[in-house]
Order: sequence, then C-alpha cells, then structure tokens
Amino acid sequence: MPPKSSSGRGGRGRGRGRGGKASQQPRATASANGAEMDDIEILANKLWLGDKGVNWSDESVVDIMRTHIVGKQYARSSLQTLERLQYFELYLWANYISTDDTLVSDTHIMSILLMANEKYQQGVISSMWTAMEGLAFGRLFDRVVRMTTSILSTQMAVGLVDVLSARSVVAQFLIACFGSLETECVRTACMPLASLALWEHIDDTRVLVEAEFERMPQLRKFAKHLKKKRSANGDLLPALLRDFIAMLFAGDNSLGRLAYCTKFVELLVDLESQLATRRYVNLLLVDYQVLDLCQVSEWYRMGNDAEPVGRLAKRFRDMVGMLRGRVYFQVNDVSGLAMTEAEAKDRHYQRVAELQITAFKEFPRELEALALASVASLGDSAVLTEHLEALDDMGLRKLAALVGIRTRSLLPLTASGIVQEDGLYGREFVLGAFVERYRVRPTVADQVREISPYPSESLLFSKIITETDQFSKQQSSEIISYPVLAVPKLNLQFLTLHDYLAR
Repeated sequence: MPPKSSSGRGGRGRGRGRGGKASQQPRATASANGAEMDDIEILANKLWLGDKGVNWSDESVVDIMRTHIVGKQYARSSLQTLERLQYFELYLWANYISTDDTLVSDTHIMSILLMANEKYQQGVISSMWTAMEGLAFGRLFDRVVRMTTSILSTQMAVGLVDVLSARSVVAQFLIACFGSLETECVRTACMPLASLALWEHIDDTRVLVEAEFERMPQLRKFAKHLKKKRSANGDLLPALLRDFIAMLFAGDNSLGRLAYCTKFVELLVDLESQLATRRYVNLLLVDYQVLDLCQVSEWYRMGNDAEPVGRLAKRFRDMVGMLRGRVYFQVNDVSGLAMTEAEAKDRHYQRVAELQITAFKEFPRELEALALASVASLGDSAVLTEHLEALDDMGLRKLAALVGIRTRSLLPLTASGIVQEDGLYGREFVLGAFVERYRVRPTVADQVREISPYPSESLLFSKIITETDQFSKQQSSEIISYPVLAVPKLNLQFLTLHDYLAR
C-alpha cells in the first residue's frame, strides 16, 4: 500500500504525475478546525493535495526551496509542515520515479534529501524506505554520489543550497542510510562505499594492506577479482575524508563548519559500529590518521568557554573519543569474530614486538634500548617517545614508513603547522602517531565492568543529554546543522556482546 501521512489524516484522491499516469494515493488535508491556512498549506492544496490532482512543475520545487526552506533558514517548523503534508510522497518522489534522471534538477534531489533527513529526525524513516523499495533508490543514491563528488570538486552551491549546508545534508542522509542496512535496497546501494576497493587509496607503501593480506590470504584473491568490476562509488568515502581533513584546518572558527565536522565524525562512528561497514573502512581511517589529525586541530584543543563555538567543540571532542573507541575495538575486522581479553592483549603484544624487531633490524645502535625494552613499558607514551627521540627526522620517518605510519600529508596543510613545506608531517606529529598506534588501551570487558548497572544522578542530568539541541539554536541562521548526541546508538547491529552491553 502507498505510504500514509505522518499526521494520520490521509484521504483518497486521484493524482497525476509528470508521466501523466493516474494513481490512487492517500492524501493529507491541509488545515484543521477552520484555522487560517499558512502559505505552505495553500501551496500544497494548489500543487498536490487539490481535487484536480498533482500539478507538477520544477519551478514550484525551486520556489518552495527558496521561500519556505532556505528563506526560512531551514526552520524545523517548515520542514515538519512539509512532511505532514506529504511533500515527499505525493510530490517529490512520485515525480522523481516517473522522470528520466537527466531531467531531474539538483534542487529536486536536495529537496528529497532534506525531507528524508526530516523523516529520520522524526523517527519515521522506515516508511520512506518502503516507498523507495526497488531500483529507484539505487538510482537516487547514484545521483547523490555524483552530486556529492561535484560538490567536493567544484566547491559550488547546489542550486539555492550553499556548499556547507549541502555537505551537512549529504552527511545526515548517509547516516540515515547506513543506519538502515537491514533494508535490501539501501544495503545494495550503500555497500560499494565501504567495499574492499577502499584499500586502493591506502598509502603507496601498502604495509598495512600487505599485513592484512598475510593474515587473510583469501582477501588478496578477492581484491584482484574486484578490480575487474570496480564501482566508482568506492571513491566517495576517501574523497569525503580528504575534504573533512581540509575543513579541520581551514583556519576559521565557523560554527557551521564545526557543526559539519562533528556530524561527519558521527558518520564515521556509525560506519565503525557495524561489522558490514567497518571491515574495510577501519584500515582506511588508520592510514589516513583521522584520529591524530582531529586531536591536533584547533577545535579539539579549544576551551569550553569560547561560546558559542566552545559548547560544540566539546561535543566534537566527545565524538572523536567515541570514534577512537570504535577504531581500536577488540574485534577481528575481517572475520567479525569477537576477541577475548587474552587475544586482544596478544594482538597488542604482537604489534609492539613487530615494532621492536623492525627497530633493531634497521637501527641497531639508536634503538637498542627500545628493542630490549619490555612490551608493557612501551605501552606508556612517555617511555615510547623517549626511545624514539634517539632518531633524527629522517630515521623517524623511515621507521614510520616501515611500520605503516603515513609520513606525507594527504593535503597541503602547511598553514596548520603540522605539515612542512615539502609536504611531510612534522616530527611532533609523527611521534604522536607512534604513541596513538602503540599505546595500551583497556579492553572492552574492562570498560563494561566499570559501568554501573543503575543510572546515577550525574548520568541522568548529564549536559550531553540535556543540551542535545542547544547548538542548533545558536548556529548561523544561514546554514543548516543537524543535532549530534555523543552517546552510543542502539541499532539492530552491534559488533560483539560486550559492545552491546557497553552501549
């Protein structure tokens, strides 16, 4: 059956889309109790709720975007009204599926994404997936990928939507999609973004990739087979990551820019929180040093008193902390099997032992103390840094390359102070990357043991929960920002039993 209005006031009416084919669909009424209709309701009755059926025109979509969405500074009240009046079901989507993709404007696509995000915010996204079931969603998703690629390459607005707001809209839409992988059409369209093709973007030394191939030899055969039927969609996430890194060091304290970066970290947390997507994404994040770069960004080091940016910067730090826990979670990324406490510690010991062997082989004099030190002591950041200080800059970069730590920046971030004129990371950043890679972390089981089975007063009245939407009220009125809550999500999928208990 066709989707019903979220307001529950649907009726039956005849609609005629752009293809000229009549259809029976539920229809929402515009106003109640004889109250005066606002402009949106008047327009809805004229275009898709009237007795004469659907009166389609692309100019009307542009006018609604200009007057009632962008013109109202992306006000939730306007989007909620459009959702109640079934703007997506009866007008946008009904005419999208009956039109050739080359004739659909970017404003039409952006309107669909805005309404999809509003449904996600209201918790009624499942009804939209039902309406999109089949090949139509794959066609839409491919168009979104192409549009996003164009945004990143041209840095131009999408119709009436500025480039920063367009980024936020796409990021929120991807979060909604990857949170609904149990829906077949969504899973089919989204999984190429998180496929093995991502590893083609890893550092040229490919130390990390070769190590994974040695652990799981069947992946090498799979990678060769994948090259023959590679999808261009697999390039989107690396492009988004490079754009995110550029935004981190853009050199201004724009609230809208920080809101987007916080939302993008939420997307990365969601990708890392599901076995289906983290399998190949995790190694890419480690190679791109996303955590290291976030930690040296100005927003991460900003104090909470720098209002209104400080409040959102605190949330950014919380989200980065969540991402760190996801990246180094004790689970086999490829097989999906949970690691026991002993296996998790063994993996850490093996990683440190490989560092010691490499150090002794390449720098027997300078790093003799490191090679003979205990594994437990090298887990301490101060001790490891002290050992590595024995190397000069060239030796430190050589050791980093041998163990799979990237030493050349993905982008020319010379203004940030962490990248030199030759494009190489500075000494301090490389040392920090070593510390981040080899530090000792508590196991998930230890973290679960520390959680009280009963909520405390500090948890119930935590600012993280009570101030969820505060930054949305303080944002720039010209840029759309979606709320971010730095707490784990209880989705249908989780990594391990300990992960489920921790959430």
